[in-house]
Amino acid sequence: MEDKWLHYENSKQTNDYINGLEKIHESLIAQMSPCERPWFVNHWLKILNLSECYMLKHNDECVAIATYPKIKDTHYYRWQNCTLSVKSGIEIGSLPRPVNKSEYFITPAQNSELAIGFSISGMKISISQVCTALRISENSKEQNPPLNVENRIVKNKDDAEASSSIFMTRLLEFGKDDFFNTYYLAPITHDISLIPTNKKRGWGVYSIDKTTTKPIASAYYSPWELPLGGPAAALVDDIVVLPEYRKKGIASSLQYFALNMLRQNGVSWICGNIEPNNFASLKQSENLGRRPWSITIEVKN
Repeated sequence: MEDKWLHYENSKQTNDYINGLEKIHESLIAQMSPCERPWFVNHWLKILNLSECYMLKHNDECVAIATYPKIKDTHYYRWQNCTLSVKSGIEIGSLPRPVNKSEYFITPAQNSELAIGFSISGMKISISQVCTALRISENSKEQNPPLNVENRIVKNKDDAEASSSIFMTRLLEFGKDDFFNTYYLAPITHDISLIPTNKKRGWGVYSIDKTTTKPIASAYYSPWELPLGGPAAALVDDIVVLPEYRKKGIASSLQYFALNMLRQNGVSWICGNIEPNNFASLKQSENLGRRPWSITIEVKN
C-alpha cells in the first residue's frame, strides 16, 4: 500500500516540519548541549531550502520526513545526501519517489546501535555506512602520552611531511589496491601538505618516538558538520599507528591530544565514517569513545 506523502511547498509548513523533525530526532537532540540545539533547527532549515521535502503522517501525527537535494553542486556538498527520518517502530508503505535500482538515505542511528528501527513495505534495507560521533566535552582532560612518546600539531612543512609519512606506510602494509590507499591516501596526504598555509583544510596531529625522533602515528581531521544535527564537527579521515607501536595506547593518547586542539578551534564534535563490516574500525571507534550517530542505508526493491 502506498502512503500519501505531503510535499513541502511554502514557509507556512516550516514549523510543522521542524516540530516533526525534533520529535523523530529526540534521541540525537538529547545528546547535544542546550547551546547547540539552535544549530539543529538551522541545519534543517537549510535542508528544507535546498531539498525537495516530504512528510508522512499517520493519524495526523508526523511519522516520517524524507528529503531529496534539489541541486548537484560541490558548493553545497553537505546537502547532497538524501535523508529519511522515521519514527521508531513504523512501517512505511512506500517512499515519496519511486526507487529504480536502489537509493541511499542518511537516517538516525537507533539508540546508538547499529539497527534500523523501521521498515518499508516490499523493500530491502541494508546499512552501507555508519557515522560514529563523540561530543567534545568542555571537561575532557588531555591524556598523557605513553613514555617516550610526544604528540605534536601539524604547523609547518616538516610537520606535514612527518605526518604524511605515516599514512604512506599503509602502502607497504596493505598494498596499493587497499580501499583506503586507492580512494583516500592521495587526498589526505595532499590536504595535510596544505595545512601550514591554509588552516581551513583541516587539522593534523602526529606522534614521535622521543628516543629515535621518528614519527610513529598520525591522524587527520577535516572540517565537517554533525550529520542530521548541525554543530561544527571534525571528521576523522584516519588514525594510523605503525604496527610495532600498536596496542600501547598511542591512538587513544593522540585522539585526546587532538580533542583539546579541536575544542580550542571551536569544534564541538568528532565523527568518523565506517563500513558496517569493518569490525576492527568499529571496535577502535568504540574504544575511542565514539558511538553510532547516524547510518547510511541502501533501499532496494
